Amino acid sequence: RSAELFGSKPSVSIRMDKLTAARRVNAFWIDPRTGQSVEVGHFANTGVQSFSPPDAWADALLILEASAD
Repeated sequence: RSAELFGSKPSVSIRMDKLTAARRVNAFWIDPRTGQSVEVGHFANTGVQSFSPPDAWADALLILEASAD
């Protein structure tokens, strides 16, 4: 599991193959102020993937989690 905290609306590009040996990664955002979460999607553990936090949030925590499937 990997977590990154973002403020001021940046986007980030992540090399997915450096995260885990699992074949797929689940991604979601958490608003640290409210605890609200938003699913981003399920991604193959290959290549580079870009992530941008939700527009209305001042801060956001990106969670990338190895998937069992």
